[in-house]
Amino acid sequence: MAVPSIFVHASRDLERFLLDARDELGHVTTHRSWQSVLAVLVTFRAKG
Repeated sequence: MAVPSIFVHASRDLERFLLDARDELGHVTTHRSWQSVLAVLVTFRAKG
């Protein structure tokens, strides 16, 4: 079964976003960048 194109595009977009975040934050890996992004999202959700 083929992967729907919407999932392929979403995966690529997320990877590009994490690479940009990694570069801007000065992290070595996208994993650390994801943890930072997740922390921001959780914080703003809690304040909303």
